[in-house]
Amino acid sequence: MPQFLAVDFGTESRISTDIKRIGQMVIFQAPSYPFLLRRLRESAPEDVYYDRNQYDNTARICALISKKGRVSLQAAKGQQLAFDLDSGNVSCPSCKKNKVLVYLVCPSCLDTIKEEVFRLVEHLSVNEGFEDVRMVYSGRGYHIHVFDKRTFSFSLRERRALIKRLYSFPIDGWVTEGNIRLIRLPYSLNGLVSRVATPLSLKELKRFNPRRSTLCLPSFIRNK
Repeated sequence: MPQFLAVDFGTESRISTDIKRIGQMVIFQAPSYPFLLRRLRESAPEDVYYDRNQYDNTARICALISKKGRVSLQAAKGQQLAFDLDSGNVSCPSCKKNKVLVYLVCPSCLDTIKEEVFRLVEHLSVNEGFEDVRMVYSGRGYHIHVFDKRTFSFSLRERRALIKRLYSFPIDGWVTEGNIRLIRLPYSLNGLVSRVATPLSLKELKRFNPRRSTLCLPSFIRNK
């Protein structure tokens, strides 16, 4: 269970069960998954994230978040290593990347970024020696999470050095660097594209089609 989670109240869609909170990011603690589920059902947020940081003193971090609104990597005892490969990070002659159209994802871009995921996973396993590498379809691309224990204590310098070694991959470096500590919660709904953030094995990824797969389509789309 993550120590902190966060929900986004309609920043992009302007849709929220509480109109007074539209555009807000609310960070909170959840003692259990049933508690989290109840909270999400009540708030119906646009997006749900979890904090990749690990903290020794959560009370101190709560006070820090209340005062400054953010927490640096240096304030944590460790952080889960992650990589964000977004469909908008690849060159695509098939589409015109209009940043305003956040609800649309080019199928060709998704196919290209999927191939990059295979390439990066192989590199992380063979060249970096990581053993526990997991993938999550995020709705607009893919997240790769590394669960090797040693990576949780990587310093900012080590993370930046790793990013430099991965210069040929279309990753968002600021996520891997660590100061962007929030990442989409697996099995939550990406409200912008109506797709479920779906953990995938390599075998599942090979045949995965985010436009038609029942793994990532919410019931309100499948039942149409």
